[in-house]
Amino acid sequence: MRVNSRLRKIASQCVVVAVMLSTLRLLLSTPTFYSSLPIPTNNSYTTPDHSEITVSWYNKLHDPPYHSGFIYESLGYLIPLSRMVPQLGWDADMSSSRALSNGFVTGLPAEDQMTAISLLFKEDHNREVRRGSSGGFISVVFDQPRYYPHIFTNTTHRKASYKIGRAMFETTWVPYPWVTSINTYLDELWVPSGFAKDIFKSAGVTVPIHIHHQGFRAEEFKELLSSEKRTETRTRLFSGCLSDDVIFFSVGGFQQRKGHDILVEVFGMLPVSAAACLYVRTSDYHGTVEYTAFVERVKELRATGRRIFVSTEDLKREE
Repeated sequence: MRVNSRLRKIASQCVVVAVMLSTLRLLLSTPTFYSSLPIPTNNSYTTPDHSEITVSWYNKLHDPPYHSGFIYESLGYLIPLSRMVPQLGWDADMSSSRALSNGFVTGLPAEDQMTAISLLFKEDHNREVRRGSSGGFISVVFDQPRYYPHIFTNTTHRKASYKIGRAMFETTWVPYPWVTSINTYLDELWVPSGFAKDIFKSAGVTVPIHIHHQGFRAEEFKELLSSEKRTETRTRLFSGCLSDDVIFFSVGGFQQRKGHDILVEVFGMLPVSAAACLYVRTSDYHGTVEYTAFVERVKELRATGRRIFVSTEDLKREE
């Protein structure tokens, strides 16, 4: 009888996991699901209904949050899903501290600040609830596959009934250790594009791969559609460009695979007289010799009269 009871419980958990997965996929497959949702006005934290199945979302944090496109994208999923999945908790890893700093909180849109804090409280509660359990929750890990062995071996995520990872790589190949981690630890993989799905499959990933496009707050960009706002933003951000220039804008940390060097070489093929301007917002947080060479090449092209600008200052949220 005890065996049958246990089997029924496991079967029940599997059904709930399947329903939850279907819901997550449906929400994420809606192109405008973030911007179309009403923003809640109730900022009070309510203890969630802890049923057998919870969803734990794991990712590392950066402070301030907009220092990294990675965390911005993660929040693009988290905030709207939190309004639809009551048991969603945020396992935010700040490495040295679980505390959410003032700098991080104030860097978020005002309507999202309490939501982020509530998700952390939910995760703390959810972790305690499931610490002694044998599973019954979905784990979504928004981090590089090289960290899966640690996350799915040394944290409570190892107990997840269903393990999901989200990953991407901007080249035509995927590091082999990533493939091994994905096939070893995940039940399915989320990627942001068809291109990413193809390269992970061709690299040898055997678990199901689902495409969920990158999340962002569409409402933050709506005001930029007005000609007045566009002119103001253009003048403020791209002061070195001429008024009739076509502006090419690149934002991203400097890593060789992202092709900053190729970008400037291609731009340098344009005639000097072309009404074009290239503005690169980046950061050399790896301290590479490639970055030094990149800066020198930009100086050479600028000396020919081409309008190329490189900035390593962090973008503010409003930018």
